[in-house]
Amino acid sequence: MDKAQLRRDYRARRTLFKKNSVEFLSACKALSSQVSSFLSEFPLGSKILSYQAYGSEAPVPWVDGFQWAYPRMRSPEEMDFLFVKESGVKGWLKNQYGIFEPNPKTSSICTPGEADLIFVPALSFDRSGLRLGGGMGFYDRFLAPLKEGVLKIGIGFHTQLHSGELPRDAWDIPLDGLMTERGLIGFLRRKKS
Repeated sequence: MDKAQLRRDYRARRTLFKKNSVEFLSACKALSSQVSSFLSEFPLGSKILSYQAYGSEAPVPWVDGFQWAYPRMRSPEEMDFLFVKESGVKGWLKNQYGIFEPNPKTSSICTPGEADLIFVPALSFDRSGLRLGGGMGFYDRFLAPLKEGVLKIGIGFHTQLHSGELPRDAWDIPLDGLMTERGLIGFLRRKKS
């Protein structure tokens, strides 16, 4: 199956999952607990790159004591992460897709070299660390130059876990783990051939 068809299938699956509000809210609560527990292993003050959930994406909870940065489209092909001082989107701006972004006038840029951890959304993930994003390549371009040692953790619901291997392109950046409402699935880093 090609990526375009998989994107349609997983987008529909995730949307359907959100429509079951009881199951969705229960999964969000469990995921929040998993993320909070995971972050307790990080030193306070760590720089965490995250995202504001859009549509049926899995939300990442704000946990006090860390420096949080969120994405902002810099151009049709690139994004930056901007530090914010408090949770919520008050004072943020909506981009052309209707996604809230930090206001660049009130936020400072987090360079890729500063990050300690990045939470990455996607439509689907597999057990080898590959993710299937929305198809625009923002995250793959951002992840490529990250320094060694920055943890790249996918965030999603268990229903987004693909049973086989997702198709891979040369530019796809594998993740170090996937956090779902059921816990963390760790991946071995792939060696470059």
